[in-house]
Amino acid sequence: MGGPGEVSVTGKRNVFGLVAIGLFLGPLALMLWIGRWRWGVFYLLTTFAVIAAFIALPVFGIVNPLADVEPTQGITVPLGVVGIIAIVHAIAVNRGGARPAYSRWYIAFIMPLVGTFAIAIAIRQWIVQPFSIPSNSNAPTLIVGDRIFVSKITYRTRPPAAGDMAVFKYPKDQSVDYVKRVVGVPGDKIQMIDGVLNINGVPVKREQVQLAPYLSTDEPQTFFRETLPNGRSYITADMGDTPLDHTDVFVVSEGQYFVLGDNRDNSSDSRVMDKVGFVPAANFIGPVVSLFWNDRGLPLTDRPPFK
Repeated sequence: MGGPGEVSVTGKRNVFGLVAIGLFLGPLALMLWIGRWRWGVFYLLTTFAVIAAFIALPVFGIVNPLADVEPTQGITVPLGVVGIIAIVHAIAVNRGGARPAYSRWYIAFIMPLVGTFAIAIAIRQWIVQPFSIPSNSNAPTLIVGDRIFVSKITYRTRPPAAGDMAVFKYPKDQSVDYVKRVVGVPGDKIQMIDGVLNINGVPVKREQVQLAPYLSTDEPQTFFRETLPNGRSYITADMGDTPLDHTDVFVVSEGQYFVLGDNRDNSSDSRVMDKVGFVPAANFIGPVVSLFWNDRGLPLTDRPPFK
């Protein structure tokens, strides 16, 4: 696999240089330096595939995350294997002769850095963004140490919907991000009566369920599957009678949303008007679309659904 635009004739690249570039700059820069851009693209796509698989395996329960290991640390081994394979491959196809202009060292150095940075920024800005969960306000759905991906394109095509587990800018401080469950949309009347969510005067359907022991806290909890009028369902935690179980009626106005934590008795949410209150539509970043890690080593299997 060669490349277009051959402009110069050179000898074989130094093997030590190949190894150094492969280790420090990666397969794409390595293949550009020896004039094999198609192979560079191949290894770039392979790298993305390895990263995607590494994220997907824990989600589907094929492997469990390791305790106290960051995703960026745990993925070092598989990416290292790809890098070593690329180095061996580059040594094997390293030949002298005519090479394209892009094989100059400074282009091979700059292009991967600029390209990777641009792709990462574009993905984070427009497509998906990772977040970490610092509290148990949404337990058992999301617990401390969870890492999630949030879609940043969903709310460009539709408004937030009842049942979405969504990340939004805290209304009192735009620099702080919150994640809660949307339960009330414009026009809804929301009230908590004896710990039961009522929407437009009708209590939502609830049924008690059992969950994996690791999802329980030290405090006594009862878990319920809650089903909204639109059919969306999820699991909530209840710790008995608390002030948050009894509220006035909240009328959701146009352009506003009402959110609750799944851990109903341990969540600062729209029920607390002087802290969170109604959330403006403009504050929403996007819904949670994937749970990909827990940095405390807790499994991702047997989790309640968040969608």
